[in-house]
Amino acid sequence: MSVVRDLNSIVEGPRQAVFSTTLSGEILHWNVGAEQLFGYKAGEIAEVLKIVPPHKAEENRHLLSQVSQGKVLPHIETERMHKNGGLLNMILTLLPLKDANGKVNGAITIATDITESKRIEQELCERNQELSALEVITDEINKYLDLQMVLKKIVDLAGGLVNAKYTSIVIVDEQGGLKTSVENFQGIHPLHVRARRTGVTRKILASSEPELIDEVKPDGKTNPSLVAAGIKSYVGVPIKFDTEVLGVLFAHSDVVRAFSDRHLKVLATFAGQAAITIRNARLYQDLKMQVRKLEDTQAQLTHAEKLAAIGRLAANVAHEINNPLTGILMASSALAEEINESDPKRSELEIIKKESLRARGIIRNLLDFARPTEAAVVETDINELVRGSVSLLRHTMDMKGMELVERYGSEVPRLLVDRNQMMQVFYNLIANALDAMPRGGKLTITTGVKDESVVIEFRDTGVGIPPEHMDKIFEPFFTTKPNAKGTGLGLSVSYNIVKAFGGTIEVKSEMGKGSTFTVCLPIVKQVENG
Repeated sequence: MSVVRDLNSIVEGPRQAVFSTTLSGEILHWNVGAEQLFGYKAGEIAEVLKIVPPHKAEENRHLLSQVSQGKVLPHIETERMHKNGGLLNMILTLLPLKDANGKVNGAITIATDITESKRIEQELCERNQELSALEVITDEINKYLDLQMVLKKIVDLAGGLVNAKYTSIVIVDEQGGLKTSVENFQGIHPLHVRARRTGVTRKILASSEPELIDEVKPDGKTNPSLVAAGIKSYVGVPIKFDTEVLGVLFAHSDVVRAFSDRHLKVLATFAGQAAITIRNARLYQDLKMQVRKLEDTQAQLTHAEKLAAIGRLAANVAHEINNPLTGILMASSALAEEINESDPKRSELEIIKKESLRARGIIRNLLDFARPTEAAVVETDINELVRGSVSLLRHTMDMKGMELVERYGSEVPRLLVDRNQMMQVFYNLIANALDAMPRGGKLTITTGVKDESVVIEFRDTGVGIPPEHMDKIFEPFFTTKPNAKGTGLGLSVSYNIVKAFGGTIEVKSEMGKGSTFTVCLPIVKQVENG
């Protein structure tokens, strides 16, 4: 045993053990280092199998068998077991123990504990893998500038990063409200979580600190939908850009204590990268909106200039046409006075006179519509304005073979409105109806009184308005017409004019059957405003 004592005197470190056994595994010597390393006092352990995990028993028998043949086995990396049941990573060196005749009758084992270094090595390896994954993921989300796509990618990729069963992201919008994007269910029942400033979400938003919940309990404090979906643990980290908290990123699991502090740190690092991407996406979104506004303003200015040019052209043309029309009227009137009433030519002259007056009326209506004038609220016959608008488009109706039905109420009162503006409303609605019937159709115009309002209805048998466009048709620059034909201003301008006089425009439509636009102008309110 002198060899054992010599080795024992050399290696007495607190984390290094030296012990000897028979070839069958009985303990012969157990040093202080072994006591400290394995937790057994020298008198407590009789055989080496007590420190050999069951899955390493066969390996241990093989090692002793080799030593029995006189072999030295250096640097064997394996596992051994502490008294408390915990596994230890070890480096073993086994030497043959010989008697005075040189026969091998046992083994000397030098054991070095590498559990902590293995843990650090494993952690470094995992950290490197996580950093590599973060680099790949960051590159992936940075490919997108659309905010919704960015949010979707973040929740998709975050789940794989920490092996979550379900991920969600709660974003604070520009108005301070919350909106939720939920993805990556991975087998868990899909959640329908309404974003709210309560519980953990509120805490993280207020403190800007992450939160790790090891076990979800149905205690009334946890979101009930999480409990119902079988969520057992989750981690939440703030998505923070500089000092601004943009939202919260959550990872959930159906296993208790599924996430560690390491997962929290990885998710927090990812959330920091995600914050930059979200910020960039928002800036890009704002930039697109500003560009759109500039384009809309430019289009509006261009359209306004076109309208002004058309107005000037219309005024000049009307002036030039009025002169010969006046001559025709004067000549036809003079000839009519010289011809006997019984003469057939007298009736033909009356037709010339009547049609010339109608042409002059059309030109006057054109001037009222096209020529920019200051707002002038006067008592107006609504039926007369509608008829005037019809006259401007009657030629178009005839060319397209439209059927026009006019039903003017006899008791429609005069209203205080701006004639030019209201005529523009009626013109726009009639023109839109004609555009909706490219192959002809029927337009029915009805005026009347209902519930203290004058009601003007324009019903066409056109193509109809798609349901998804119904809430946008009164928005500026929204149009379903080809670019060369529509500007998207007609209905918007009409809506604002009617609204300015306390009225409303309502629309009902059915695809393939047509649309009905109804203008309501209050009677009492108009008089009171006068």
